Amino acid sequence: MLARQQLAGRTTGRRAAAQSAFSAGHVPVRRVQQRVGRQTCTTVCAAPASTTIAAEDLLNRSYYPSRADAANSSKRWYIIDAEGQTLGRLATLAATYIRGKHQATYSPSMDMGAYVVVINADKVTVTGNKPNAKTYFRHVNGRPGSWKIETFNQLQKRIPERIIEHAVKGMLPKGRLGRDIRLHLKVYKGTEHPHDAQQPTNITSHISKKPKDVAALKQQLQQTSTLQLHLGGWGLEQQQHAAQAWSQCRCRTPAVCRSSAADNQSVPDGLAAQQQQPQQQQQQQQQQQQQQQQVSQQPPQPADTSGGAEDARQQPVAMPHLMHMQPPPQPVSVPPLLAWLPPSLLLHLRSLAHFLAACWGLLREFHAPTLGEALRRLALVLGASLALIVVVSTIDSGWLYCYLLNARRVPVAA
Repeated sequence: MLARQQLAGRTTGRRAAAQSAFSAGHVPVRRVQQRVGRQTCTTVCAAPASTTIAAEDLLNRSYYPSRADAANSSKRWYIIDAEGQTLGRLATLAATYIRGKHQATYSPSMDMGAYVVVINADKVTVTGNKPNAKTYFRHVNGRPGSWKIETFNQLQKRIPERIIEHAVKGMLPKGRLGRDIRLHLKVYKGTEHPHDAQQPTNITSHISKKPKDVAALKQQLQQTSTLQLHLGGWGLEQQQHAAQAWSQCRCRTPAVCRSSAADNQSVPDGLAAQQQQPQQQQQQQQQQQQQQQQVSQQPPQPADTSGGAEDARQQPVAMPHLMHMQPPPQPVSVPPLLAWLPPSLLLHLRSLAHFLAACWGLLREFHAPTLGEALRRLALVLGASLALIVVVSTIDSGWLYCYLLNARRVPVAA
Protein backbone atom coordinates (compact mmCIF):
# COMPACT_ATOMS: atom_id res chain seq x y z
CA MET A 1 0.00 0.00 0.00
CA LEU A 2 2.81 2.34 0.93
CA ALA A 3 4.61 1.53 -2.28
CA ARG A 4 1.57 2.45 -4.31
CA GLN A 5 1.22 5.85 -2.57
CA GLN A 6 4.88 6.62 -3.16
CA LEU A 7 4.55 5.70 -6.86
CA ALA A 8 1.44 7.88 -7.23
CA GLY A 9 3.19 10.82 -5.60
CA ARG A 10 6.11 10.47 -7.88
CA THR A 11 3.82 10.31 -10.94
CA THR A 12 1.89 13.40 -9.85
CA GLY A 13 5.08 15.32 -9.35
CA ARG A 14 6.37 14.33 -12.71
CA ARG A 15 3.14 15.49 -14.36
CA ALA A 16 3.29 18.86 -12.61
CA ALA A 17 6.94 19.30 -13.58
CA ALA A 18 6.25 18.46 -17.21
CA GLN A 19 3.25 20.81 -17.33
CA SER A 20 5.23 23.69 -15.87
CA ALA A 21 8.14 23.08 -18.26
CA PHE A 22 6.07 23.05 -21.46
CA SER A 23 3.43 25.63 -20.53
CA ALA A 24 5.32 28.49 -22.22
CA GLY A 25 5.83 26.67 -25.53
CA HIS A 26 2.32 25.27 -26.13
CA VAL A 27 -0.90 27.04 -26.90
CA PRO A 28 -3.78 26.24 -24.58
CA VAL A 29 -6.21 23.71 -25.91
CA ARG A 30 -9.21 25.97 -25.43
CA ARG A 31 -7.62 28.73 -27.58
CA VAL A 32 -8.21 26.76 -30.76
CA GLN A 33 -11.86 26.19 -29.95
CA GLN A 34 -12.69 29.84 -29.17
CA ARG A 35 -14.84 31.73 -31.73
CA VAL A 36 -13.33 35.01 -32.89
CA GLY A 37 -15.94 37.67 -33.74
CA ARG A 38 -15.74 39.34 -37.17
CA GLN A 39 -14.80 42.98 -37.03
CA THR A 40 -17.35 45.37 -38.58
CA CYS A 41 -16.81 48.90 -39.81
CA THR A 42 -18.95 51.54 -38.11
CA THR A 43 -18.27 54.20 -40.80
CA VAL A 44 -21.26 54.84 -43.10
CA CYS A 45 -20.51 56.06 -46.64
CA ALA A 46 -22.17 59.40 -47.30
CA ALA A 47 -24.20 59.94 -50.50
CA PRO A 48 -22.84 62.40 -53.10
CA ALA A 49 -24.05 65.95 -52.83
CA SER A 50 -25.19 66.12 -56.50
CA THR A 51 -25.89 63.37 -59.02
CA THR A 52 -24.82 63.81 -62.66
CA ILE A 53 -26.47 61.98 -65.57
CA ALA A 54 -24.18 60.84 -68.39
CA ALA A 55 -24.80 62.46 -71.76
CA GLU A 56 -26.19 60.47 -74.65
CA ASP A 57 -23.61 58.69 -76.77
CA LEU A 58 -24.01 60.22 -80.22
CA LEU A 59 -21.85 57.61 -81.92
CA ASN A 60 -23.78 54.61 -80.62
CA ARG A 61 -26.85 54.24 -82.84
CA SER A 62 -27.46 50.54 -82.25
CA TYR A 63 -31.08 49.50 -81.86
CA TYR A 64 -31.91 47.09 -79.05
CA PRO A 65 -35.62 46.18 -78.93
CA SER A 66 -37.28 46.03 -75.54
CA ARG A 67 -39.96 43.65 -74.32
CA ALA A 68 -42.58 46.24 -75.24
CA ASP A 69 -41.25 46.34 -78.81
CA ALA A 70 -41.34 42.54 -78.99
CA ALA A 71 -44.91 42.47 -77.66
CA ASN A 72 -46.14 45.20 -80.02
CA SER A 73 -44.40 43.86 -83.12
CA SER A 74 -46.81 42.57 -85.74
CA LYS A 75 -45.80 39.00 -86.44
CA ARG A 76 -46.30 37.87 -90.00
CA TRP A 77 -47.21 34.37 -91.15
CA TYR A 78 -45.30 32.31 -93.71
CA ILE A 79 -46.01 28.92 -95.26
CA ILE A 80 -43.63 26.28 -96.61
CA ASP A 81 -44.58 23.30 -98.77
CA ALA A 82 -42.40 20.36 -97.68
CA GLU A 83 -43.24 18.15 -100.65
CA GLY A 84 -39.96 16.91 -102.15
CA GLN A 85 -37.83 19.27 -99.99
CA THR A 86 -34.73 18.26 -98.05
CA LEU A 87 -35.31 18.14 -94.32
CA GLY A 88 -32.23 20.07 -93.23
CA ARG A 89 -32.62 22.92 -95.74
CA LEU A 90 -36.31 23.28 -94.93
CA ALA A 91 -35.63 23.36 -91.18
CA THR A 92 -32.90 25.98 -91.65
CA LEU A 93 -35.30 28.34 -93.43
CA ALA A 94 -38.06 27.77 -90.89
CA ALA A 95 -35.72 28.41 -87.92
CA THR A 96 -34.40 31.60 -89.57
CA TYR A 97 -37.89 33.07 -89.96
CA ILE A 98 -39.01 31.95 -86.51
CA ARG A 99 -36.05 33.71 -84.88
CA GLY A 100 -36.55 36.82 -87.04
CA LYS A 101 -33.10 36.87 -88.61
CA HIS A 102 -34.62 38.01 -91.90
CA GLN A 103 -35.64 41.36 -90.36
CA ALA A 104 -33.60 44.43 -89.49
CA THR A 105 -35.06 44.45 -85.96
CA TYR A 106 -33.51 41.09 -85.08
CA SER A 107 -32.16 40.76 -81.56
CA PRO A 108 -30.83 37.45 -80.20
CA SER A 109 -32.50 37.94 -76.81
CA MET A 110 -35.97 39.00 -78.00
CA ASP A 111 -38.82 37.36 -79.86
CA MET A 112 -38.89 39.39 -83.07
CA GLY A 113 -39.66 36.50 -85.44
CA ALA A 114 -42.72 35.25 -87.26
CA TYR A 115 -45.02 32.23 -87.48
CA VAL A 116 -44.18 29.46 -89.94
CA VAL A 117 -46.69 26.92 -91.24
CA VAL A 118 -45.34 23.72 -92.85
CA ILE A 119 -47.65 21.56 -94.93
CA ASN A 120 -47.14 18.13 -96.54
CA ALA A 121 -44.90 17.07 -93.68
CA ASP A 122 -45.30 13.43 -94.68
CA LYS A 123 -43.58 14.12 -98.05
CA VAL A 124 -40.32 15.58 -96.77
CA THR A 125 -37.16 13.75 -97.91
CA VAL A 126 -33.62 13.12 -96.71
CA THR A 127 -30.49 12.31 -98.69
CA GLY A 128 -28.40 9.17 -98.86
CA ASN A 129 -29.17 6.23 -96.60
CA LYS A 130 -30.71 8.42 -93.89
CA PRO A 131 -34.25 6.99 -94.24
CA ASN A 132 -32.97 3.77 -92.66
CA ALA A 133 -29.91 5.06 -90.77
CA LYS A 134 -31.32 8.17 -89.07
CA THR A 135 -32.84 7.26 -85.70
CA TYR A 136 -35.05 9.02 -83.18
CA PHE A 137 -35.13 8.25 -79.42
CA ARG A 138 -37.99 8.71 -76.96
CA HIS A 139 -38.62 7.70 -73.36
CA VAL A 140 -40.86 8.43 -70.37
CA ASN A 141 -39.38 9.35 -66.99
CA GLY A 142 -40.20 6.95 -64.18
CA ARG A 143 -41.24 4.10 -66.43
CA PRO A 144 -38.59 1.41 -66.90
CA GLY A 145 -38.50 -0.06 -70.37
CA SER A 146 -39.96 3.03 -72.09
CA TRP A 147 -36.79 3.70 -74.12
CA LYS A 148 -37.81 3.42 -77.78
CA ILE A 149 -35.75 3.80 -80.98
CA GLU A 150 -37.30 4.49 -84.40
CA THR A 151 -35.87 5.08 -87.83
CA PHE A 152 -36.83 7.93 -90.15
CA ASN A 153 -39.18 5.74 -92.19
CA GLN A 154 -40.92 4.35 -89.12
CA LEU A 155 -41.49 7.77 -87.55
CA GLN A 156 -42.65 9.23 -90.87
CA LYS A 157 -45.35 6.58 -91.11
CA ARG A 158 -46.45 7.04 -87.49
CA ILE A 159 -46.08 10.82 -86.73
CA PRO A 160 -44.57 12.72 -89.71
CA GLU A 161 -45.04 16.11 -88.04
CA ARG A 162 -42.58 15.21 -85.28
CA ILE A 163 -39.70 14.91 -87.77
CA ILE A 164 -39.84 18.57 -88.79
CA GLU A 165 -40.56 19.71 -85.23
CA HIS A 166 -37.49 17.82 -83.97
CA ALA A 167 -35.26 19.28 -86.72
CA VAL A 168 -36.38 22.89 -86.13
CA LYS A 169 -36.16 22.52 -82.35
CA GLY A 170 -32.49 21.60 -82.64
CA MET A 171 -31.82 24.88 -84.51
CA LEU A 172 -33.48 27.12 -81.90
CA PRO A 173 -31.86 28.38 -78.67
CA LYS A 174 -32.08 26.20 -75.58
CA GLY A 175 -33.77 28.20 -72.86
CA ARG A 176 -36.84 30.28 -72.08
CA LEU A 177 -36.78 32.05 -75.45
CA GLY A 178 -36.39 28.77 -77.32
CA ARG A 179 -39.29 27.19 -75.48
CA ASP A 180 -41.51 30.16 -76.31
CA ILE A 181 -40.71 30.58 -80.01
CA ARG A 182 -40.84 26.83 -80.62
CA LEU A 183 -44.62 27.17 -80.45
CA HIS A 184 -44.54 29.47 -83.51
CA LEU A 185 -44.00 26.44 -85.75
CA LYS A 186 -47.18 24.84 -87.08
CA VAL A 187 -46.70 21.52 -88.90
CA TYR A 188 -49.47 19.63 -90.69
CA LYS A 189 -49.56 16.34 -92.48
CA GLY A 190 -51.58 17.28 -95.56
CA THR A 191 -52.22 20.43 -97.53
CA GLU A 192 -55.06 21.71 -95.34
CA HIS A 193 -54.37 23.96 -92.36
CA PRO A 194 -56.54 26.23 -90.18
CA HIS A 195 -54.48 29.39 -90.81
CA ASP A 196 -56.03 30.69 -94.02
CA ALA A 197 -57.35 33.77 -92.22
CA GLN A 198 -53.77 34.92 -91.52
CA GLN A 199 -52.98 34.90 -95.28
CA PRO A 200 -49.50 33.36 -94.98
CA THR A 201 -46.83 34.18 -97.56
CA ASN A 202 -45.35 31.26 -99.47
CA ILE A 203 -41.54 31.13 -99.04
CA THR A 204 -40.91 27.66 -100.42
CA SER A 205 -38.75 29.11 -103.21
CA HIS A 206 -36.38 30.60 -100.61
CA ILE A 207 -35.08 27.17 -99.62
CA SER A 208 -31.41 26.91 -100.53
CA LYS A 209 -30.38 24.68 -103.41
CA LYS A 210 -27.61 22.14 -103.64
CA PRO A 211 -24.37 23.20 -105.37
CA LYS A 212 -24.86 20.67 -108.17
CA ASP A 213 -28.42 21.92 -108.71
CA VAL A 214 -27.19 25.51 -108.89
CA ALA A 215 -24.55 24.56 -111.49
CA ALA A 216 -27.16 22.76 -113.61
CA LEU A 217 -29.48 25.75 -113.32
CA LYS A 218 -26.74 28.13 -114.50
CA GLN A 219 -26.00 25.91 -117.48
CA GLN A 220 -29.69 25.81 -118.34
CA LEU A 221 -29.89 29.59 -118.16
CA GLN A 222 -27.01 29.94 -120.59
CA GLN A 223 -28.76 27.71 -123.11
CA THR A 224 -32.19 29.37 -122.93
CA SER A 225 -33.34 32.55 -124.67
CA THR A 226 -34.66 35.74 -123.17
CA LEU A 227 -38.28 34.81 -123.93
CA GLN A 228 -37.95 31.45 -122.18
CA LEU A 229 -36.30 33.14 -119.21
CA HIS A 230 -39.23 35.51 -118.93
CA LEU A 231 -41.67 32.62 -119.18
CA GLY A 232 -39.79 30.98 -116.31
CA GLY A 233 -40.14 34.08 -114.18
CA TRP A 234 -36.62 35.46 -114.34
CA GLY A 235 -37.41 39.17 -114.33
CA LEU A 236 -33.86 40.12 -113.35
CA GLU A 237 -32.39 38.31 -116.35
CA GLN A 238 -34.87 40.09 -118.60
CA GLN A 239 -33.82 43.49 -117.28
CA GLN A 240 -30.15 42.63 -117.77
CA HIS A 241 -30.70 41.58 -121.38
CA ALA A 242 -32.76 44.70 -122.04
CA ALA A 243 -30.00 46.93 -120.62
CA GLN A 244 -27.37 45.11 -122.71
CA ALA A 245 -29.46 45.53 -125.86
CA TRP A 246 -29.92 49.23 -125.12
CA SER A 247 -26.16 49.74 -124.67
CA GLN A 248 -25.52 48.04 -128.02
CA CYS A 249 -28.19 50.14 -129.76
CA ARG A 250 -26.07 53.30 -129.57
CA CYS A 251 -23.73 52.18 -132.34
CA ARG A 252 -26.20 50.32 -134.57
CA THR A 253 -29.01 51.18 -136.92
CA PRO A 254 -32.55 51.86 -135.67
CA ALA A 255 -33.81 48.70 -137.43
CA VAL A 256 -31.38 46.56 -135.44
CA CYS A 257 -32.37 48.40 -132.26
CA ARG A 258 -36.00 47.69 -132.89
CA SER A 259 -35.29 44.02 -133.54
CA SER A 260 -33.21 43.67 -130.36
CA ALA A 261 -35.79 45.54 -128.29
CA ALA A 262 -38.54 43.28 -129.61
CA ASP A 263 -36.78 40.30 -128.01
CA ASN A 264 -37.09 41.90 -124.58
CA GLN A 265 -40.78 42.75 -124.70
CA SER A 266 -43.45 41.12 -122.57
CA VAL A 267 -44.54 37.52 -123.01
CA PRO A 268 -47.66 38.13 -125.18
CA ASP A 269 -45.76 40.48 -127.48
CA GLY A 270 -42.91 37.99 -127.82
CA LEU A 271 -45.25 35.10 -128.56
CA ALA A 272 -47.16 37.19 -131.09
CA ALA A 273 -43.92 38.21 -132.76
CA GLN A 274 -42.83 34.58 -133.02
CA GLN A 275 -46.14 33.69 -134.64
CA GLN A 276 -45.92 36.59 -137.09
CA GLN A 277 -42.30 35.97 -138.13
CA PRO A 278 -43.11 33.37 -140.85
CA GLN A 279 -45.78 35.64 -142.31
CA GLN A 280 -43.45 38.64 -142.37
CA GLN A 281 -40.72 36.62 -144.04
CA GLN A 282 -43.10 35.48 -146.76
CA GLN A 283 -44.26 39.07 -147.36
CA GLN A 284 -40.67 40.31 -147.60
CA GLN A 285 -39.80 37.60 -150.12
CA GLN A 286 -42.82 38.47 -152.27
CA GLN A 287 -41.89 42.19 -152.21
CA GLN A 288 -38.33 41.40 -153.25
CA GLN A 289 -39.54 39.26 -156.15
CA GLN A 290 -41.89 42.02 -157.35
CA GLN A 291 -39.10 44.59 -157.25
CA GLN A 292 -36.80 42.34 -159.24
CA GLN A 293 -39.48 41.83 -161.88
CA GLN A 294 -40.07 45.59 -162.20
CA VAL A 295 -36.37 46.27 -162.57
CA SER A 296 -36.03 43.60 -165.26
CA GLN A 297 -39.01 45.00 -167.24
CA GLN A 298 -37.71 48.63 -167.25
CA PRO A 299 -35.44 49.57 -170.22
CA PRO A 300 -31.85 50.60 -169.34
CA GLN A 301 -31.41 54.39 -169.08
CA PRO A 302 -28.34 56.12 -170.57
CA ALA A 303 -25.79 57.46 -168.14
CA ASP A 304 -25.92 61.25 -167.66
CA THR A 305 -22.36 62.58 -167.37
CA SER A 306 -23.22 66.29 -167.55
CA GLY A 307 -24.59 67.20 -164.16
CA GLY A 308 -25.23 63.93 -162.45
CA ALA A 309 -22.48 64.42 -159.91
CA GLU A 310 -23.69 67.91 -158.99
CA ASP A 311 -27.30 66.68 -158.64
CA ALA A 312 -26.11 63.86 -156.40
CA ARG A 313 -24.25 66.33 -154.25
CA GLN A 314 -27.27 68.58 -153.96
CA GLN A 315 -29.71 65.80 -153.08
CA PRO A 316 -29.66 64.75 -149.42
CA VAL A 317 -28.32 61.28 -148.72
CA ALA A 318 -30.43 59.10 -146.41
CA MET A 319 -28.32 57.75 -143.56
CA PRO A 320 -30.56 55.69 -141.28
CA HIS A 321 -27.68 54.81 -138.93
CA LEU A 322 -27.41 58.51 -137.96
CA MET A 323 -31.13 59.12 -137.42
CA HIS A 324 -30.98 58.34 -133.72
CA MET A 325 -28.01 60.64 -133.11
CA GLN A 326 -28.52 64.19 -131.84
CA PRO A 327 -27.29 67.13 -133.96
CA PRO A 328 -23.98 68.71 -132.90
CA PRO A 329 -24.23 71.74 -130.60
CA GLN A 330 -24.35 75.07 -132.36
CA PRO A 331 -21.46 77.54 -131.69
CA VAL A 332 -22.29 80.30 -129.24
CA SER A 333 -22.50 83.70 -130.88
CA VAL A 334 -20.11 86.35 -129.54
CA PRO A 335 -21.10 90.05 -129.58
CA PRO A 336 -18.96 92.22 -131.93
CA LEU A 337 -17.85 94.33 -128.97
CA LEU A 338 -16.12 91.30 -127.38
CA ALA A 339 -14.88 89.63 -130.56
CA TRP A 340 -11.35 91.00 -130.12
CA LEU A 341 -10.91 89.28 -126.75
CA PRO A 342 -9.03 85.92 -126.58
CA PRO A 343 -11.16 82.77 -126.29
CA SER A 344 -9.81 81.92 -122.81
CA LEU A 345 -10.91 85.29 -121.43
CA LEU A 346 -14.31 84.90 -123.07
CA LEU A 347 -14.66 81.56 -121.37
CA HIS A 348 -13.85 83.14 -118.00
CA LEU A 349 -16.32 85.95 -118.60
CA ARG A 350 -19.03 83.49 -119.56
CA SER A 351 -18.41 81.46 -116.40
CA LEU A 352 -18.53 84.64 -114.35
CA ALA A 353 -21.83 85.59 -115.94
CA HIS A 354 -23.32 82.22 -115.05
CA PHE A 355 -21.99 82.60 -111.53
CA LEU A 356 -23.52 86.04 -111.15
CA ALA A 357 -26.85 84.77 -112.46
CA ALA A 358 -26.79 82.01 -109.87
CA CYS A 359 -25.94 84.53 -107.16
CA TRP A 360 -28.80 86.76 -108.23
CA GLY A 361 -31.13 83.80 -108.03
CA LEU A 362 -29.93 83.10 -104.50
CA LEU A 363 -30.46 86.73 -103.52
CA ARG A 364 -33.99 86.57 -104.82
CA GLU A 365 -34.56 83.46 -102.76
CA PHE A 366 -33.40 85.30 -99.62
CA HIS A 367 -36.10 87.99 -100.19
CA ALA A 368 -34.06 91.08 -99.45
CA PRO A 369 -36.21 93.80 -97.79
CA THR A 370 -35.10 96.57 -100.14
CA LEU A 371 -33.37 96.87 -103.50
CA GLY A 372 -30.39 98.59 -101.87
CA GLU A 373 -29.87 95.62 -99.55
CA ALA A 374 -30.00 93.26 -102.52
CA LEU A 375 -27.47 95.33 -104.45
CA ARG A 376 -25.20 95.45 -101.41
CA ARG A 377 -25.25 91.70 -101.09
CA LEU A 378 -24.61 91.32 -104.79
CA ALA A 379 -21.65 93.70 -104.57
CA LEU A 380 -20.18 91.69 -101.70
CA VAL A 381 -20.52 88.46 -103.65
CA LEU A 382 -19.04 90.08 -106.77
CA GLY A 383 -16.07 91.45 -104.84
CA ALA A 384 -15.41 88.11 -103.22
CA SER A 385 -15.57 86.32 -106.57
CA LEU A 386 -13.21 88.83 -108.22
CA ALA A 387 -10.75 88.54 -105.36
CA LEU A 388 -10.83 84.77 -105.63
CA ILE A 389 -10.22 84.93 -109.39
CA VAL A 390 -7.26 87.28 -108.89
CA VAL A 391 -5.71 85.07 -106.23
CA VAL A 392 -6.09 81.92 -108.33
CA SER A 393 -4.71 83.64 -111.44
CA THR A 394 -1.73 84.96 -109.48
CA ILE A 395 -0.94 81.55 -108.06
CA ASP A 396 -1.24 79.93 -111.48
CA SER A 397 1.00 82.51 -113.12
CA GLY A 398 3.57 82.22 -110.33
CA TRP A 399 3.71 78.45 -110.65
CA LEU A 400 4.06 78.75 -114.42
CA TYR A 401 6.87 81.28 -114.05
CA CYS A 402 8.77 79.04 -111.63
CA TYR A 403 8.31 76.07 -113.92
CA LEU A 404 9.70 77.99 -116.90
CA LEU A 405 12.70 79.16 -114.88
CA ASN A 406 13.49 75.61 -113.77
CA ALA A 407 13.10 74.34 -117.33
CA ARG A 408 15.46 76.96 -118.79
CA ARG A 409 18.06 76.73 -116.06
CA VAL A 410 21.29 75.14 -117.28
CA PRO A 411 23.48 73.31 -114.74
CA VAL A 412 26.92 74.88 -114.29
CA ALA A 413 29.90 72.57 -114.36
CA ALA A 414 31.95 72.54 -111.20
